[in-house]
Amino acid sequence: MFEVEVKLRAAHDAIRPALVEADAVFVERVTQADTYYDAPHRDFAETDEALRLRRETRESDVEGELDRRSDDDPAQADQGAATTKLTYKGPLVDADSKTRE
Repeated sequence: MFEVEVKLRAAHDAIRPALVEADAVFVERVTQADTYYDAPHRDFAETDEALRLRRETRESDVEGELDRRSDDDPAQADQGAATTKLTYKGPLVDADSKTRE
C-alpha cells in the first residue's frame, strides 16, 4: 500500500465563495496534535521515516452548539474525548509528493 500526500497553498478568501457556489456545508472541525519520536539506533530524519503519536479531536456544530466527538468512545462525545493513534511511516519513495510505501 502507498500513502501519497500533496499539500497546496490556497487563499481562503478565494476558496470560500467556490465552496458556497458548490453548496458545500460545514461538517466538523478536526484538531490534531502530533508528537514525533526517534529510534535509539537511527535518526528517522536521515532515513525519511516517521514514528508519530497523533491526538485528534473532532468538533461539529449541532443545533448551534459545539459537539466534541471521539472515534475511541462515542459515548464520551460531550466530554471532549480524543482519538490517539500511533503511526509508523516508512521512507519516502517520492519526495515531491511525499509518497511512502
